[in-house]
Amino acid sequence: NIRLLSSLTGNTASGERVAQSFDHCLLELGKIIGKSPSKSKVFYCVWPAPLLTIGKGSYLTDVITACGGTSISSNLSADYPHFSIERLMLANPDVIVMPYEVKDRSFLKKHPWVTLTAVKNNRVFFLPEPKEDGLARPTLRLTKGLLWLAERIHPELSADLRSWHDHVEKELISPK
Repeated sequence: NIRLLSSLTGNTASGERVAQSFDHCLLELGKIIGKSPSKSKVFYCVWPAPLLTIGKGSYLTDVITACGGTSISSNLSADYPHFSIERLMLANPDVIVMPYEVKDRSFLKKHPWVTLTAVKNNRVFFLPEPKEDGLARPTLRLTKGLLWLAERIHPELSADLRSWHDHVEKELISPK
């Protein structure tokens, strides 16, 4: 997207530099994530009723992979498909990401949600409020969302992830 936008606006050279910096940030994130032997199954819930998720065409599937997880819906062709609760139960994710707007709902205390590994292990996470949600749009601020999600998938890597993000903020988001 950076390369395309910079080309369309006649700023190809500067866009290429930013895109290469972003690519480098992702490579560095991958090195940190590579320290963990675990690869959690992740369910990204776009909305719980009806149950909507992300498919292989969504950039969020790539985000989950970059953060060291495996999206349980990555094989679905639609970008934001409906997902059955039965399919969710069969996949039994280790981590569930829910929209901020359902933060105060009690459905997670009901069957069949209470049977899921992520719910039992208290690994259901609600996205930050919309103005703070770094995953909401595929911009350079996505690095904030990558940090948020990677820390939830791999809390044991939190210190390294924070150092990575501090560096990214200085070099990519707020360059001198």
